[in-house]
This record gives sequence, structure tokens and C-alpha cells, in this order.
Amino acid sequence: MFAVSVVQEKIKLIAETINKLQIQGYLLDQADAIEKRGNSFPLNAFQSILKQLQKLAPDLHRVHFLRYLNSLYYDDYPAALENLHCYFDYSFGRYEIAILCLGMMHLHFGHPKQALEVSIWRVVIVLLDDQ
Repeated sequence: MFAVSVVQEKIKLIAETINKLQIQGYLLDQADAIEKRGNSFPLNAFQSILKQLQKLAPDLHRVHFLRYLNSLYYDDYPAALENLHCYFDYSFGRYEIAILCLGMMHLHFGHPKQALEVSIWRVVIVLLDDQ
């Protein structure tokens, strides 16, 4: 009886891993598609898909990044900013990328002063990391 339950748990773990890998692959493909084709995805329909994927694999934080990209292409500044923050809140240690994305977002929305400030932060962080 014990051996059967151990095998069942291993099978369940393998199935969850495969599902996560499939979801990760899908998320990467969608990110590429958004970056190449922009707002060719209906906003609400895509958000619904991302919500379902997040329920299936809540530890995959790339969903937030896709929401950020989709919001960016639909010129939804508050949603883009919130999703960018969410993505990097859960993606520990990737602050350099977060700062670059934040700067690009500000440029996209026509905020050159904020983009410049973010670029200065980036330089300061690089200098502090080198010490």
C-alpha cells in the first residue's frame, strides 16, 4: 500500500512538472508573439487566458510579464506599471532587467524625464554592484 501511494505521488509530481513546462513554453511563445505583433491579441480575451494559466501554475510569474506587455501595447499605463511591479516582486534578483523595462515603459508612454531618472538609477546600481 505504501509503495503505491509513493508511486502515485511521483506520477502526480511528474504530471505537474510537465504541465508547468508546457505552460512556460506557451508563455514564452506568447511573449514573443506580443513583442512581434503588438496588440493583435484582444485585451480581455488574453487577460482571461492568463488568469486561467495563473490558476493552473501560480508560481509561474511570467504571466505578470505577459500582462505587462499586453497592457503596454494597449497603452494602459496603470495596468502596465502594476504588472511590471508584480512580475519583479516575484522574480527575485532581476532588478537590472526591471529597471530597463521600467525605463522602456516610460519612453513608450512619452515620459522622457522618468525614463532618464530610471536610467540614472541603473547606472548607480551598476556602480554599487561593482564595488
